[in-house]
Amino acid sequence: MITVTTTLDARRRLHLPKDLAAATGLETGLVVLGVGAEPGELIVSTPAAALARLRRAVSSALTLTGGPSTLSAALAARPGRTPAAPLAGGPATAALPADGPIMADTAVVTAVLDGAPGAEHLVALLPRLLLAEAVADDLLHTVLDAGLPLQADGPGCSFTSIMDTLTALGVAESGRDGAWASVRVIEYELTKAGVPTLAERTTLAVAAARGLPALLAGPIPLPDTIAVTAYDYRTLTGPDTTPGFAAAAPQGIDEPGAPGADA
Repeated sequence: MITVTTTLDARRRLHLPKDLAAATGLETGLVVLGVGAEPGELIVSTPAAALARLRRAVSSALTLTGGPSTLSAALAARPGRTPAAPLAGGPATAALPADGPIMADTAVVTAVLDGAPGAEHLVALLPRLLLAEAVADDLLHTVLDAGLPLQADGPGCSFTSIMDTLTALGVAESGRDGAWASVRVIEYELTKAGVPTLAERTTLAVAAARGLPALLAGPIPLPDTIAVTAYDYRTLTGPDTTPGFAAAAPQGIDEPGAPGADA
């Protein structure tokens, strides 16, 4: 029998102690606490396993609804959204900054949730992704359009369960700060420039106001007056081939931190 004491952080993660890790055959590090199928059942997973479980839940739930086969398809059907054009001649190499937050559009999140081609390189970036309020709303509307509920009565897939798991994997919402007036001005300029959706405009506007990179699906023409660096996630290549790309930490997603630390 092994008795351990550990601390659950604000994202429902805990640091797996060495003795327990050895007993379970896992590496020591952060693990994610989830709700099981039975009442009172809890599931402890590595971040990679938690993401795989979420993807299976999303796929199964979409199959049952009989609607769009993926969340990306549901997003593409929303007003102003169009599927990103195929990359001519294959993806070109693009290197993100080695560290720091990244503003992400809804299409990036749905690609991760669907396990879309080209999205696996995003997994290592999850702890760095920030979602603007408009992106969280856009994801909610996409999930509802796909026939999934806001919140399930049990352990079924819902917007709440999706956001809970993404939060545990390190994805955060950006919130508003003192620069929000500047964000609104930039968002207005992007509207005039023809950037089609509020989620994309807000992602770019917050990135510009805070000096952060923005990650989207597909190229978006930007006016010269907006100083922001935007990347098409499909042009990213793996950490072993692209200098500056954030390499995957142990367990494939998150970096182990001090027990109880909230990254």
